[in-house]
Amino acid sequence: MKKRKHCHKRIFSIVATLLMVFSLLSPGPAYAESIKASNRYVNDHQTAAKVKVSNRLLDKFKKDDKVTFLIKFKEKADTANAIKRAKAIAKQEKLTANKEKFIQRSELVSELKATAHVEQQNVLKYLKQEVHKGNVESFNSYFIVNGMAVTATKEVAEKIATFSEVEKVLPNETRQLFASTTKEESPNSNLANVEWNVERVGAPALWEKGIDGTGVVIASIDTGVQLDHPALKEKYRGYNAATGEVDHDFNWFDATAGQSIPYDDLGHGTHVTGTMVGSEPDGSNKIGVAPGAKWIAVKAFSETSGSDANLLAAAEWILAPTDANGNTRVDMAPDIVNNSWGGGPGLDEWYRDVVREWRNAGIFPTFAVGNTGMTNDGGPGSVANPANYPESFAVGATDSNDIVGDFSLRGPSPYGEIKPDISAPGANIRSSIPRSDYEGGWNGSSMAAPAVSAVVALLYEVDASLSVDEIEKILIETAKPLTDKEYPESPNNGYGYGLVNAYNAVSSIRDGLGTLEGKVVQTIKNFDLPISGKVSVLESRQYVNTNPENGSYKLPHAAGKYTVQAEAYGYQSKQQSVTFEKDKAIHADFTLNEIPKGTISGVITDKISGEAVEGVTLLLMEDANITPVATNKDGKYEITANEGTYTLKAMRSGYHSQDVAITIKGNRQEVDIVLDPFYTYPGGEIGYDNGKVDSGSMYFGGGAGWAVKMSLPENKKSAIVTDGVFHLKDKKYSETHGTEFNVEVWDASGRDGLPGKKLGGPIAAEAVLDDWTVVDLTDYNIKVDGDFYMVYVQTLNYPEALGLATDNGNPYMERSYQYLDGEFYPAFVEDGNYMIRARVSYEVDKPSITSPKQDEVFKDENITVEGTASPTTTIKLMNNNEEVGTAKVGDEGKFSIPMKINDGENSLIAVSMLNGKMTGKSDPVIVSLLSDKPVIQDLKPAIDQSMFPGEELEISFRSNVIGGEANFEVKLPAQKKTQSSAKNIMEEVEPGVYKGVWTVPDVKIQNAIIKVELTDATGKRVKQKAQGKLTIKQDVGPGPGPVDPKPETPPAFTDITNTFAKDEINKLAAKGIIQGKTETSFAPNAQITRAEFTVLLARALNLPLKTYEGKFEDVNTSKKWAFAGIEAAANAGIVNGMKDGKFNP
Repeated sequence: MKKRKHCHKRIFSIVATLLMVFSLLSPGPAYAESIKASNRYVNDHQTAAKVKVSNRLLDKFKKDDKVTFLIKFKEKADTANAIKRAKAIAKQEKLTANKEKFIQRSELVSELKATAHVEQQNVLKYLKQEVHKGNVESFNSYFIVNGMAVTATKEVAEKIATFSEVEKVLPNETRQLFASTTKEESPNSNLANVEWNVERVGAPALWEKGIDGTGVVIASIDTGVQLDHPALKEKYRGYNAATGEVDHDFNWFDATAGQSIPYDDLGHGTHVTGTMVGSEPDGSNKIGVAPGAKWIAVKAFSETSGSDANLLAAAEWILAPTDANGNTRVDMAPDIVNNSWGGGPGLDEWYRDVVREWRNAGIFPTFAVGNTGMTNDGGPGSVANPANYPESFAVGATDSNDIVGDFSLRGPSPYGEIKPDISAPGANIRSSIPRSDYEGGWNGSSMAAPAVSAVVALLYEVDASLSVDEIEKILIETAKPLTDKEYPESPNNGYGYGLVNAYNAVSSIRDGLGTLEGKVVQTIKNFDLPISGKVSVLESRQYVNTNPENGSYKLPHAAGKYTVQAEAYGYQSKQQSVTFEKDKAIHADFTLNEIPKGTISGVITDKISGEAVEGVTLLLMEDANITPVATNKDGKYEITANEGTYTLKAMRSGYHSQDVAITIKGNRQEVDIVLDPFYTYPGGEIGYDNGKVDSGSMYFGGGAGWAVKMSLPENKKSAIVTDGVFHLKDKKYSETHGTEFNVEVWDASGRDGLPGKKLGGPIAAEAVLDDWTVVDLTDYNIKVDGDFYMVYVQTLNYPEALGLATDNGNPYMERSYQYLDGEFYPAFVEDGNYMIRARVSYEVDKPSITSPKQDEVFKDENITVEGTASPTTTIKLMNNNEEVGTAKVGDEGKFSIPMKINDGENSLIAVSMLNGKMTGKSDPVIVSLLSDKPVIQDLKPAIDQSMFPGEELEISFRSNVIGGEANFEVKLPAQKKTQSSAKNIMEEVEPGVYKGVWTVPDVKIQNAIIKVELTDATGKRVKQKAQGKLTIKQDVGPGPGPVDPKPETPPAFTDITNTFAKDEINKLAAKGIIQGKTETSFAPNAQITRAEFTVLLARALNLPLKTYEGKFEDVNTSKKWAFAGIEAAANAGIVNGMKDGKFNP
């Protein structure tokens, strides 16, 4: 209510001024009548439209046709949930702290990549089109902040701003380095070859205890580094001390010029890196606080400044370093990143997401607090961003007297926090510079920050499992408090918590501990090669890094018996049980073996159409080191990774993404994935006015507007907004008028259901006067979940502006809102309803058959199939896989299709079609027809039969007739005369089930037809032929030959394609050991008799098949074809007869 009153005051306060202005334009009474109620909307600020494109960027386009700018997307990756998921996995699988960090980084990077991939694809598609037109010079995508850097025309920038997923379009600003030089001599140190600033933070005392940062990696984002500087060459992670070779993959990145080898053309980065790790091999020039640590670097600055685009590229590389081909390795990310640079003071969160994700990945973010200069005079609140973020660890600079440098910027931060967090020496610092030289006299917080970064490296050497929060706590609790006249209490906004103290910090976590020492190696051709890995104590989850040069490690730990594990990415972990003793060192070496790799491949298909889907991106969520792949035109993909369990994510526009749990083991596995497409259909128009124009409203200045709150139907939870519909009037205040206005769409997530987040717009539109204007929004893919607001934004000033039509408020729907200065207020009842509407589309639903019901039985073949489906779709009705009818689905989402069902079972399926594509199908509904006439079903034999004389052939079927008379006959296809009695009676063995048996005669018959006949009680008769035909085999006469010789051509059975024993059947048939029922049918599910089994044994064992000697009396009367086989098996002692002397073949 306060805002509503405020609105009235503002409007009332300018009424007098308005009346004076209008008195010069037209007579008072006439004007008063014409404006009616619209005078209360006057906006005295003449506010310009709040668009996404920054004014600073627009100013740059006044000078250049093409400008580099940044795109910030609205959607943010849910990295908090990704980290939660990683922690849950680590807890469930009882992983070490190191492996938990790796999975956490992988989940983090995978989630960031997945979000950027989905959200940026529409803009990427547009940019690629504009490249071909010459309007876009270049573009780069950044997943770490879900953003892009684009060099293009103003028109492209403005078009990009219309995409609903875009939050802002910003200029590519520049940031500064924080350093200056003095002619003063650097202060002397009390220690030989050690610089005063290194001694001041207490590092040399730790060196004496063997703690120098070994196994820790520090990165810098700066001007680069001289690779072969004598104080730095052997400290480069890419340097192999054993061979002298250098590998720059994952160790160096040039965001400015793309050079592949580290260099420094300005000197700042070399000086900073020296303060962190510098010293020469002979022990001279000890300029670095952590000389055992390794450095990697990103060059993001040239000519003393760095662009936002380069700094974003640098930030992403720090999170997930890449090789020359762009492949990422999250396990190669540094432990610490030093940032001796910054922007201006105040609130500017352009880099805040970067710092947050660094912390989430366990990377310690050190930032220089900043220096005074032409654009920053210093004083309270002058601390520069990003150092002023709550997530940044900001470092101020002190001199040799521990007094804050007059150049060092001060807190508090814009968030009300103490800044800097800590201080370090930063005045008159000597360190390495290009041309393999050294130079003192450097001043700046740039010189102080690297000293703190190096102290963090000393802590990480002792316990690499420490979190960023824990490191910060240790640093500030062990710092030496500093005060002066301006800052009499500690902590304060000049020194923070005081001067960093490396010795106290490390001692706080090390005193009274035992030490485990040793090496972690791999063995290749009898040679032990060092591994860059981790050694962890499983019970405490404390771990340290190994020295990549020789694989050595030192792990301090509390006394006691523990399990220690050595591990490295790509290697199988090893464990040992050790006992730590207070103040003593023990030894344990580890030899690790590589984890086997496996390949997973498959095909991605559309769930509805079954067709292959091209362009699907797949990635392994738990291992961001594996480069994502995309399916080819055949929908095929292939990923090679270490053996293990993963979540495979598949995603593509137009489809619901899918996560699949997989296990990679062995050389190759097939994992096919089916993606569910996302189809929509028009959902109609939503509006709350009565359609009758009563008046119109206008503001005197552009930038304000009106809105109507829209609600989806109760049965719909989400929709795509396809059109905005507005009724606009020419108020006739001027002979000329414009037609321009903007459209925006907001969600209803604000207080009390008011607009909260802008989902789309501003989108430029042209009005159709005195009629409905329809603005097409389909290109912007604006998805709403529940209530939303359609907003009209006036862009023109009085008198050229248009009027938004209103009705007479009968009835008043309480859905109209004013939009003033970026705030929304309920409209006045007397205004009526604003004539704003929205058109939406909904996701296509799966069709459903509601009638008939499952297993329903009909006596009439004519039925009507009814169901529900999405409006505007077409239903294709299938019966037993044959199309039997179609129908358009009406607005009510229902369909009705008349059809005729067949005798017996009918499987009904409704298939939904949209624009010729199948979008879904219903579950099958099975119904049956039992008509008055006799029906024969399930007639057997259904497949061809091959039998010997004396065997029995069974004929059977089911029917709707109970108590009928049935018979069968057997005849040759070309013969009129039957081979059986014309009236072979069949018995009704159970109601509606008829069976008959025929003993095969000793005659030669091939492909005889089996026909049955059924007559009901009323005399109605039906006849039907069986699908299976009969062939009678002839007995083998006397003689020594085999019963069935090996076939010249192996048989080709057509009914064993899906049989598990397919290969074995073909092999045995080719050898003449087994036969089929016919030349093409094997009948794999048929039962086997004793005679058949015995003959198979005789053939397989190659027994002598001679003339039958009459061993079993019943073999002489039946199964004559088996005479020789049974006799041979019996003589060999393989089979016996029955007790009564018969064989029972």
